[in-house]
Amino acid sequence: MSDPVEVAVEQVYRAEWPTLVATLARWTGDLDRAEDAAAEAIAKAFETWPHDGIPTRPGAWLQTTARRRILDRLRRDRVAVDKLATLAHELRDEPAADSVSDPDDPFGAVCWSDTAAEDLLRLVFTCCHPALAASAQVPLALRLLCGLTATETARLLLTTESTVAQRLVRAKRKIRDAGIALDIPPRAAWPDRLDAVLTVIGLVFTEGHTAAEGPVLVRAALCDEALRLAALLRRLLPDEPEVLGLSALLLLTDARRDARTDGDGLVLLADQDRDRWRWNDIGHGLGLATEALRRSGSRPGRWVLQAGIAALQVQPVPDRDAIVTLYDRLAEQTPSSAVLANRAAAIALARGPAAGIAALDGVPAAPGDHRLLALRAQLTAELGRRLEARQLMHHAIQAARNDVERRHLRRLLDNWTHPNT
Repeated sequence: MSDPVEVAVEQVYRAEWPTLVATLARWTGDLDRAEDAAAEAIAKAFETWPHDGIPTRPGAWLQTTARRRILDRLRRDRVAVDKLATLAHELRDEPAADSVSDPDDPFGAVCWSDTAAEDLLRLVFTCCHPALAASAQVPLALRLLCGLTATETARLLLTTESTVAQRLVRAKRKIRDAGIALDIPPRAAWPDRLDAVLTVIGLVFTEGHTAAEGPVLVRAALCDEALRLAALLRRLLPDEPEVLGLSALLLLTDARRDARTDGDGLVLLADQDRDRWRWNDIGHGLGLATEALRRSGSRPGRWVLQAGIAALQVQPVPDRDAIVTLYDRLAEQTPSSAVLANRAAAIALARGPAAGIAALDGVPAAPGDHRLLALRAQLTAELGRRLEARQLMHHAIQAARNDVERRHLRRLLDNWTHPNT
């Protein structure tokens, strides 16, 4: 049986880490200090909650505890006297951590004011500062916004843990040494950072939509944060096609959240119960996708193209050839292994499994990319080569780290092994 304190800490950590770090970073102007205080507050929860009890609003408790940790450290730092007075005054003016109780929200979900959303967006822009190496921007944002470990980030980005750790250390050192401000930059500087910002928001959603590892498929808090960040960015840049495209893609994808699992099993798109889709969000997403395509003209970017694909996929009878055409254009701009694998899956649906396997040939297989292995196994099985398919699926199951995905792959393997049961 799971320890209730450990469950509570894990839930509040997953749900509130991004806002906790973002708010502390804005409050102190110091990224390292913010992350250290957030981590210390989590550790303090493990120490005190077993005997004091789980707070009514754990998120607020963490926020207050982290801020008090910061104040304690500043009291020992003579050069921070002025900052200490300001922060102490702010802390006194805030309500106590347990002053509000919501019985329907026992883990103190964040009240999403504009300030909270702007804190997160400020953190995203900081992580995407042009002074930082492009290879370090996304890992840093995933660490600060999602609370992902180096291991989790490596799996999401299909790289190694040591590579991620090195990039994080260098990025934080650069922010400190270069005196990079933790702020939303002037609008004139946005074009230099926009692509990285969109990438970060997209990856936050990706980790929420299908967690890289763990017992659940969806980390709803991350999906919600990505949707809110995209909506805020859309308010700031309402005429930018790529911003509209990202918002459309997230809305169209997240609208299917409730239909993606049945009990503890994964349900693929073609088999989902469309009555469980959120059709208001789909309608909104289709409108944004249409506007994004209109504004981008003959040269749609990668987010607009992905929004177009998502819009076609939710149609009652998807135009599979049109989906392949959009994937062809997307692969020209972004020839990543994920895009090429999705293109191969689309080709298989439109032209058969042999064409899909041919499209997979040459796609680089990154370490731990279980989805690429599973796709090749599935297409191989459809061609009747069951022994080869089973071998590939065994490798995919060994590489998978998400429990729901692993169970789904095992069921497929069982069907190939015992087709009549």
